Amino acid sequence: MTELRATYDRILAETHALYRQRSAELRHRGYFVMYGPLLDRPPIVFVGYQPGGNQTDPELANRPPQPDLPVESFYATDDWKLAVVMRKLWGRELLAASTGLNAIFVRSPRIDVFEREVPKHTRRAIEQFCVPKVAELVEAMRPELVVAIGFRTLELFSKTEPVLWNAKGRALVKRGMIGRMPAIATLHLSGSRIAAADLEAIGSFVVDQLGKAELQ
Repeated sequence: MTELRATYDRILAETHALYRQRSAELRHRGYFVMYGPLLDRPPIVFVGYQPGGNQTDPELANRPPQPDLPVESFYATDDWKLAVVMRKLWGRELLAASTGLNAIFVRSPRIDVFEREVPKHTRRAIEQFCVPKVAELVEAMRPELVVAIGFRTLELFSKTEPVLWNAKGRALVKRGMIGRMPAIATLHLSGSRIAAADLEAIGSFVVDQLGKAELQ
């Protein structure tokens, strides 16, 4: 655990240094790395695309770029839509035993806002910095399973291929790699066009993968 914490502290310091250089280009929105505690061998590490937030939000404006590490995964405790959906699928107990982080550390209200307001060369620099750091953290935590939220998230790290479809042929889950770790990606779970049956199928598929040495 000491080595894991040293890895995180180094990555956080490097992120802070990069953010200080780029904060004006990033509209001073801050950054956020972990969505839960550092855990050795958790059941699941969830990887989201990017933390939400806007510098005009008073609650967020007064926070440091990355508050102290959470005691428990935000997915187990918070009331935003994605967290609520995840608790319905996997229950608070499993989420509390798991943790999460972001693929792109810089905060933004939405991905399209980030792409519209931040210069392309800056976004590329942030991506090139964050992606290997996320892979390093995931590998250091050694989870049973890595789950990316949204196909686009996993596509930052590797090529993907579907492993679960619904009755109409829509891909529900894809697989790929994050660093040297096999990973799966779900449809973005807070999307408004996911049928209840598809959500149930995604939830069951993820649970079925726990404890397997590798994805089939």
